[in-house]
Amino acid sequence: SPFAADCSEEVKRGTEMNAPPTNLRVRGTRSLDAFDYAGTDVEQARQEEEGRKALRADTTTAERELTEMDISPTATSLRGPWSRVTSLIRGLFRRCGYEMHFGANSQECLFLCLLTFGIMVFAAEHLTRLTMMDRMGAAAAGVPEERCAVDLGRYEGPVYSSADQSAETVANKCLVRSPWMRVAEHSVSVAGEFIDSWLWIDYHDRINVLVESPDSSEEDPVFMILSQTKYALSSSSLAVVGGIIEPDELGDSLGAAKREVLEELGVICQDWKTLGKYRTDVNRGMGWVHPFMARDCAYSHSEADAADGDAEVAVGARDSESQEVRHMKLADVQAAALRGDFVEVQWSNTVSLALLSLA
Repeated sequence: SPFAADCSEEVKRGTEMNAPPTNLRVRGTRSLDAFDYAGTDVEQARQEEEGRKALRADTTTAERELTEMDISPTATSLRGPWSRVTSLIRGLFRRCGYEMHFGANSQECLFLCLLTFGIMVFAAEHLTRLTMMDRMGAAAAGVPEERCAVDLGRYEGPVYSSADQSAETVANKCLVRSPWMRVAEHSVSVAGEFIDSWLWIDYHDRINVLVESPDSSEEDPVFMILSQTKYALSSSSLAVVGGIIEPDELGDSLGAAKREVLEELGVICQDWKTLGKYRTDVNRGMGWVHPFMARDCAYSHSEADAADGDAEVAVGARDSESQEVRHMKLADVQAAALRGDFVEVQWSNTVSLALLSLA
């Protein structure tokens, strides 16, 4: 070989010149490196060839599977959507051992298949809902004889159950009830998905009233503000007249407001302004709050005494509180609201709305 010839020539020259064959190592090394590079090229070429063979094998397998499913790889792109669907369905049935022929009524057949599938989905969803209701042991909303895990007395206030398209109450299981509230475990369907253990609190709707004093004047308005102590407050707070809408007053928030003003302040007002209706907690309930502002008021002690006597058996009369009535000018009420002296959110909301209506 050329390499062997070069080696022999170098050895001969080295012997003749009585010198070590230094060039043999250098040239031999270069030849070996070239040989290694050639080997690397061969290995790379072999790997590329194996990759091409594997690709051809995969392509052949895919074409064979499409042929078995009666879908031509070359003609599929030229077919219409309906032709593609029918070919795919026929191929799938053939793989399962069935022969399916589409005639003139193929579209009607497909429509019936889709309709059957839809009915099956609806039935499955309905059965799932019934199963959840049985598992939750749902009690019908508003049924007085419902059984609760903890029963502290009969609750006669409103019971919430959503039937909105975006969120539907599927189950409503009572956990705790008392004359003041009802704590329940809801199962809610939201956008087709079920959410269990949604805790909900049904509570009596309430009213809050900012009352103008009978001693007030148009030039210098004065309001009757309460200074109260409450169980959940560490210190006293400024407040407005407030209370629940009793079970026999459902749907009559204004009537409940007039009653509370008469009971707490002993006044009757002629000018009433409704300031809206607000949910206490949009995720957990806690009833609704109806704020009002009452003006053109006058004292009526005899009627207040009679109302107090009737109120002793009412649900709201059981709340414990100590209060003092203050007469505050409009500017003082505004300053107190800005300082946050009306600590409960219902009170501050009512005062703020009333002040805005006077602006």
